[in-house]
Amino acid sequence: MLLSGVKASKLVMKHYLLPAILGLFLILPKWVDAQVVSDSLWLDEVRVKATRIDIQDTYQAVSSFRVDSSRLSILESTSISDVLQFFTPLFIRNNGPGGLSTINSRGFSASQTQVVWNGFPLNHSMLGVTDLSIIPISTISELVTSSGTGNTAFGDRGGGTVAIQTKDISDQLNVTYQFGSFGEKKYSVEAGTTLSKVSLAILMGFQSADNNFKYNTREFSNEAGGFIDVKKKRIHNGNESATVLITAGSEIKQHEIETKLWILDSENQIPGGISSQNNNAFQNDGFVRWLTQWEYLSDKNIYKGSIYVASQELDYIDENAAINSISDIKTYAFDFSIKRSLLSQIQLVSAVRAVRNSVKTSEYPADVSRDDLSFSMNLVWIPLDFLYVYPSASGNYNSDYGFNYTSELGVNTELVDQQIFLKVNAARSFISPTFNDLYWPGLGDPDLKTEEVLKIESSLLHQIRRPNLLVNSRILAYSSAVENGIRWLPNNNGQSSPQNIESLSLNGIEISNQTNWKSKDWGISAGLIFSQTLASISEERFENDASVDKQLIYTPEWQYKANLALSYRNISTAVFYAYVDERYSSSDHSSPFDPLSSYKTWDWITNLNFRHRIASHSIQLIIRNAFDEEYAIIKDYPLPGRHFKISIKTNF
Repeated sequence: MLLSGVKASKLVMKHYLLPAILGLFLILPKWVDAQVVSDSLWLDEVRVKATRIDIQDTYQAVSSFRVDSSRLSILESTSISDVLQFFTPLFIRNNGPGGLSTINSRGFSASQTQVVWNGFPLNHSMLGVTDLSIIPISTISELVTSSGTGNTAFGDRGGGTVAIQTKDISDQLNVTYQFGSFGEKKYSVEAGTTLSKVSLAILMGFQSADNNFKYNTREFSNEAGGFIDVKKKRIHNGNESATVLITAGSEIKQHEIETKLWILDSENQIPGGISSQNNNAFQNDGFVRWLTQWEYLSDKNIYKGSIYVASQELDYIDENAAINSISDIKTYAFDFSIKRSLLSQIQLVSAVRAVRNSVKTSEYPADVSRDDLSFSMNLVWIPLDFLYVYPSASGNYNSDYGFNYTSELGVNTELVDQQIFLKVNAARSFISPTFNDLYWPGLGDPDLKTEEVLKIESSLLHQIRRPNLLVNSRILAYSSAVENGIRWLPNNNGQSSPQNIESLSLNGIEISNQTNWKSKDWGISAGLIFSQTLASISEERFENDASVDKQLIYTPEWQYKANLALSYRNISTAVFYAYVDERYSSSDHSSPFDPLSSYKTWDWITNLNFRHRIASHSIQLIIRNAFDEEYAIIKDYPLPGRHFKISIKTNF
């Protein structure tokens, strides 16, 4: 099949691995602040990984949402999509278990939003999107979303960034077995060791599911003389995947080097929508990603270099439609940066990156490739103790569309020492056409221009940091505009082709709070996110365009999210709530199915930790959609009702 090495590991893991509330968030009561326990301290804040600037996110000019390893451990039985949906303002377009899962960031589509792995893009070169459903959460240690950034740091998607950091496995051995509704099973093993100055770690995982859940639909009945409610079962919706992540590193004096090898293979049945089901469609995804990074610290400068090589395959077979689409994408990249302090108040990060992408596919008449060379300069200037200024610029030469540039200017003002911060960030960026936009036979346009993006955001951050208390409250407003937007529209022959024809207006607000408190035995975590997104086409694309000023498809105007977690010694429980507003499946809102109903979901997780002999154990129960909400995020793709998962983890 796709990757023989992964196939072998999948076979081993599959057959031989032993399966072993709302309201108090913005203002915390004074009694909580008073209960300070000296032996329960917060670690230093993790620094933002979505830019080249190595400064705590509190002092950055752009606002970010960070999901660290402590939160990911709570959600290890879920998916990356769930983590982003629970803890960030992002909206996740989820086709349901076994289906596609992509990002909507402040109205920017998945092809306009960049997903990066340790600084290198994961977006598919032909499609422009990243399917989050195929990325195992077990390989991730941290997620950072920065919707207000441009692309001065890396890549060619200017609609925002989701940065993924690879898990670092310490000296331990973990075995995890998960099972749940709809035939879901997951097995994983993590092992790490350190010998002298060299560390080595490996993670192997396998998962499979039938995803044959039941759902309600309406069908016409001759006997009843009209439409009736019918309960059906999702079929031909199974998937299985295997992943291997190997990490090795060494740190000697001022030198640090680390290499990562990530292999994944995924096989999916593709059922289609419930109104056009297909029992003969399959998709295979697979990749091999190798990354080596080194760092050298001199007396005055920090030098960093990276070499990245990736091979990605995506095969789609539909026997009914006689489709046998095979694609192979190769990526080679080199990145080098120098960080230096020019004066005590000025830090400069200069970087150069060279990338070559090549595509070999059965869909194109010939192989195609793209060469990209970019140079960026990111400056940190601290003219006053309370003022941080971040000017950035980059030039980008691309063999497909020539020269482009990005620029960004951010300011962070510390209004009250270590408590209240005012942030303003403005960026000019671009979004490259995908290979399909340029080269799809008979329809692609090699003369397409890049999409131009202008953004500005302003936020007020209030932070409370105590030995046992951390509170972050934020109010944010943003405005973005897209020109030369690429949209596939019907041409004179009735076939759709890409055109630089769209102007978008994307505006909104985000209000959020995250509060964490802990004592010797107790812990409380509570979060709240309100977001409004007003996203529309601002100018006519053609005469009498009925889509102007209408909310973009599958972009809810309102989202409300909340989470509450309680822990006592070795037991913890958490509740997650989400409300998503109505959505539209057509750009002019003319579909008889529009609008799709709003929905709300509740999820509950309980975790028990205990030690027995030489190992510590964790048992986790998660109940999804606890109140059995009937809903679909995307039309024709229903989500399951109440279902469960159980995770059993042993750490030696």
